[in-house]
Amino acid sequence: GINVTDFFADWINQPGYPHFHVDSISVTPSAGDYEVTVYVQQQLRGAISFANNVPINVFFRDEDWNLQSVKMTVSGQFSNQTFPVPFSPTYATLNEDEKIGDATTSDQFVIKTTGTKLFSNANFQLSVQSITDSAFVRVEHNWVSSYQGVDDPTIVVSPDRSWTIRGVDFQNMTANGIFVYNGTITSAGNLDAGLMVDYGAVLFNEDSLLLLYRADATQSWSVFPTYTLNVQANSTNKTGAITAQNLLAGEYTFGMRVYGVGINSAVKKTDIKLFPNPNDGNFKIDMGNSAKGEYVFQLYAMNGVLIAEKKTSDKQFTFSPGELANGIYYLSVLSKNKLVANMKVSVVR
Repeated sequence: GINVTDFFADWINQPGYPHFHVDSISVTPSAGDYEVTVYVQQQLRGAISFANNVPINVFFRDEDWNLQSVKMTVSGQFSNQTFPVPFSPTYATLNEDEKIGDATTSDQFVIKTTGTKLFSNANFQLSVQSITDSAFVRVEHNWVSSYQGVDDPTIVVSPDRSWTIRGVDFQNMTANGIFVYNGTITSAGNLDAGLMVDYGAVLFNEDSLLLLYRADATQSWSVFPTYTLNVQANSTNKTGAITAQNLLAGEYTFGMRVYGVGINSAVKKTDIKLFPNPNDGNFKIDMGNSAKGEYVFQLYAMNGVLIAEKKTSDKQFTFSPGELANGIYYLSVLSKNKLVANMKVSVVR
């Protein structure tokens, strides 16, 4: 009596996994209870199309450790649903009961003592410096890229993975979070192989790695204010760890600063003009009084993925990278392997 068409299409007849993430919740008081709307975004790891009609359990918690579970049906990239909840939740999580085999692995513990706690399924360690009473901590390891970038065009966001850390009574605990990275292509590696690569003339070095943070998915990534980088043996073997001091609830991922310091004095940034801006994905470049020679133009998405590249000695030309989705992109201009200009491109169709 159950229609299993979507199950076979999404879970059997295509590779990979879906990933489900709570972007945000909204809470409205209603006749003594609360109407809570949950906004979920679906991503794909190795899959071809978004899953539809997926029954997944939502777990609400508040500051008094109250817990409520409801079932939500998720379809396509974006879903939302409103539920009555007898308390005002501080956050919501998905699939804590692990009834869906999605692209998330997680652990959760009640923390009562100091010391190091290993969240092995989440590839995370919690080093508790002090604890008053107890705290609840849940860590989700998201096996997908982050779908929102940073405002700083010199930072690439990891295309590989991120972490979501939620809990109750975080204020009772002073702790550090340890994120181990591995960009090798060995059988034990490949966790960060997509991030730890050369970016044009910028060669990979672990000293350029960053720990990025945002409170939730409605925000852009920014550099976490207090962390230490341990490159272990050397800064090019792609293994080590980043420790976040005074861990906060929120989302974390690795990033890399990819543009070298210093601007080539032979070209002034103001000499290069890009127009129109905003545009429909096709725009003109005027090099102005820039020095003669070949330049490399690289168009990046906000997550650091290279969209298009063009090499030319022309003083004026049209850059047509193909059909682009609406959004913000960054155009980098290099001369003799040095960054000479970096411009924001706004695409509006």
